Amino acid sequence: MPYKILIVDDSDVWRSFLSKHLTNHGYTVEEASDGIDGINKFFEFLPDVVIVDYIMPNLNGIQFSRFIRSFSSCKNVGIILLTASNESINEFWAKKSGANLFLNKSIGQEELLKEIDKFLKGTFSIDWSREVYKIHSQPFGELIDILDESLKYSTILSEITNLLVYLNDEELLFSKLHEFFAELFYFSNLYFLILTPSRLRIYNFSDNEKATIKSITEFLYSKIPFLLPFTKISSNYEGEKQLDENNLLLPLDLNDNLLGFLIFENPKNEEQIIYNFNLLKDALSNLFVILNDYYYLFNNITYDDNTKTLVFPIFRSKIQQSIKFAKRNNINFKVFTVEIKNIPHLLKNKGTKYVINLLKKIAEKLNSTFPDATSRITQTKFACISFEGINLDKMLNFEEIKINEFYWDNKDILEILDLIYRGGI
Repeated sequence: MPYKILIVDDSDVWRSFLSKHLTNHGYTVEEASDGIDGINKFFEFLPDVVIVDYIMPNLNGIQFSRFIRSFSSCKNVGIILLTASNESINEFWAKKSGANLFLNKSIGQEELLKEIDKFLKGTFSIDWSREVYKIHSQPFGELIDILDESLKYSTILSEITNLLVYLNDEELLFSKLHEFFAELFYFSNLYFLILTPSRLRIYNFSDNEKATIKSITEFLYSKIPFLLPFTKISSNYEGEKQLDENNLLLPLDLNDNLLGFLIFENPKNEEQIIYNFNLLKDALSNLFVILNDYYYLFNNITYDDNTKTLVFPIFRSKIQQSIKFAKRNNINFKVFTVEIKNIPHLLKNKGTKYVINLLKKIAEKLNSTFPDATSRITQTKFACISFEGINLDKMLNFEEIKINEFYWDNKDILEILDLIYRGGI
């Protein structure tokens, strides 16, 4: 399906030139004449790709890009930043702007269009739900409105970052996080759910009567069809009532790896909560990743409860050791990932017991082939390290799985570690 593309440029000539080319190629195009107009058109039009000029009245291209990227739901929007021949961009701010591609108009119109066409072969999208679409029904009138939104984002991000000092005390950290949310919103209860592939921890610090753990997990399983049962569930409270039907469930994930949930009971203004949640979603997701690392460390957990494979932080240290060994001996190694496909379908047609047994069978074969080098990195995905030429397709004859290979091949150590730390494999 052709992309929706927004062109933001104060030059009528350039807007017309780009719009004509893109429209002729089947794209749906909207135009904006300056930065503020561009922001308003963006939230009205909800484009998949933006082509924005660097120097414009009211708001320049870098400021525009950074503002758009402050919304986690816009992380997959493609942004092309155009500059003129006499314009120079500070390298640091260029990298931090959030733009995917920088093009100088001086390269010539034909070459410019060729680069844009090549860029549009990529995969881009805006990920907002219907509820979030409503948030910006009122346009930003003046530059002060944009600055107010940017200040709100920086303040919220700072509040989350300040919680890092409590990393060694998870319960205290969530207590502080509850205080922060209670200042922002009105609700009767807020439940923090943080999960690993096998375990679920639940926190609540409200003074009101709380829901039972059973009612929370039953609600969770009813809303998330691919979620597998947890072997261990812990909480910092004991509840007696059923979870209210009037609630708001917000998931946290990083690169499609589910990390946890927030459940607001009786939220007074859902749109306001969703809006602010989108501002801090990335920061919260990163916080949950770090909390899980500390949880494994302080509880001396090395192996997954269900599959007896390594937990992810231990596996990452194995990757580091493997990289050093490979560099020292000038050899190669691979990281395999093995993932069960179409979990909702399997759960519906073959049941939970079948899926759990399948996980255990896969883990048993991987552990026997890659002892102490296999990890369960999500509920339905394994990773393992191999220094030998092993054909996993032949060894794992399960039709329900998907296997990928990632070669080390002397990549920079920082690059591969970043890939692993952010769940990119």
